Amino acid sequence: MTYSPLTTLVIITALVVPLAYADDSLAIVTAESSIVTSLTRKEVADLFLGKHKINIGGQSVTPIDVTEEAPRDMFYQQVADMSAQRVNAYWARLVFSGQGRPPQQLSLTEAMALIKSQPGTVTYLPAQQANGFKILLKLP
Repeated sequence: MTYSPLTTLVIITALVVPLAYADDSLAIVTAESSIVTSLTRKEVADLFLGKHKINIGGQSVTPIDVTEEAPRDMFYQQVADMSAQRVNAYWARLVFSGQGRPPQQLSLTEAMALIKSQPGTVTYLPAQQANGFKILLKLP
């Protein structure tokens, strides 16, 4: 059977494009020099939602949120089962009532640079970008 060049291109694209997104998992990371070795999903959710502060071996753990929508939405859905709208409403309520402030938000690039320079900070990023960081938790 012979296919036209356009049909061949469509078939190849259909087979190859999913491979590029096969690993859409997220990694919760910190600096390699950090004394923090792991966090549970609940600890991560509590930390990023301001429910609990985490102090490990005298080192305070500070969450850094990213501004890019796709990883942020995926992160909150996976760790807290919350949509972006629900997270925003949650923080609006806490800020308005004076009960808390959301984590600092930085671009992915800025967050990665900050994490490397400050061992007590943690963020989430696409797992394929976690080289050079200590992975504390990997989310499917």
